[in-house]
Amino acid sequence: ARAVFPPRPELTRLAAWIADAGPDGLPREQIRSQLYGRNNPADQINALLQQLTADGRIVHAQRARADGKPGRRTEVYMAPPPTRR
Repeated sequence: ARAVFPPRPELTRLAAWIADAGPDGLPREQIRSQLYGRNNPADQINALLQQLTADGRIVHAQRARADGKPGRRTEVYMAPPPTRR
């Protein structure tokens, strides 16, 4: 059985902001800096992103660096693709 909790406003706000970014989504660092102004701890933002991903409200991907150089890949979050009927 799955517990039902009331929606958390910060989850709804974050999911909507990511969906509004379009199909390319938003890098995690951009979410942290633009939506939260770097005022929330990274672990708190990561917990919100993990919750939305687990709920299927957003998807997580990793992309190669934009400059083409080797190194850490960019974490990107986006709205899930629409389901076909």
